[in-house]
Amino acid sequence: MTAADPGLAELLNAASRYATPEALGLLILSSDPQIRHLQTANHLEVVRSALAEGRRIAADLRSRFGDTPPDGIARALGLTVRESTGDPIRGGVLVYAEYCEKTSEILLFREALRLLWTGLENVTAAHSFKATDLVQMFVAHELYHYVEVAAKQHRSTIARRHCVTVAKLGAWRWHSGLVSLGEIAAGSCAQELLGLDCHPKMFDLIALHQLDVAAARAMVTALGEVAQRL
Repeated sequence: MTAADPGLAELLNAASRYATPEALGLLILSSDPQIRHLQTANHLEVVRSALAEGRRIAADLRSRFGDTPPDGIARALGLTVRESTGDPIRGGVLVYAEYCEKTSEILLFREALRLLWTGLENVTAAHSFKATDLVQMFVAHELYHYVEVAAKQHRSTIARRHCVTVAKLGAWRWHSGLVSLGEIAAGSCAQELLGLDCHPKMFDLIALHQLDVAAARAMVTALGEVAQRL
């Protein structure tokens, strides 16, 4: 284990003061491509809706599969879980895992997970958090997306249920879903399924600190700002 990193520990301690599911959800929502079309007064409402959706899916999975760990649930659903050495950066965003509908698999991006584990080795959290826990957390996250995709024929996704109007022309209206709500819900599903202390969005701070310390500090500042709206 490497020497403790006081900078990361300091940031995690600062973030933990604000890291409620609602605050972390608002932080995710703030980066949605269509956020400017959603009235600020409605932000917390849609975040809570997404968090509740994630908890609902987690409860359904527990009802169906009992205490089976997420990777076991994935196998029972006919999904393959495997590591990928592919580039985890998508559109400037670090991606830890993804559900691939066409191939019925959940991919775990090795390099992204390495960044997280390196960060965890530098803080006290490593004493109670194992590499396998990271795998289970991200598999649980992707299980939500699997259920979301599988249910699209019967009900709209959480993103589509909270559409915003992005353009108007006379009587015509163009609408778009809020894609960030699916990520909020997926994190909520993982948190509920595994009994995590916080929404998995918090782990972005650890990975971000490995890549860009200034950006990690900016994340804590932004989290504190959205928390003040609660």
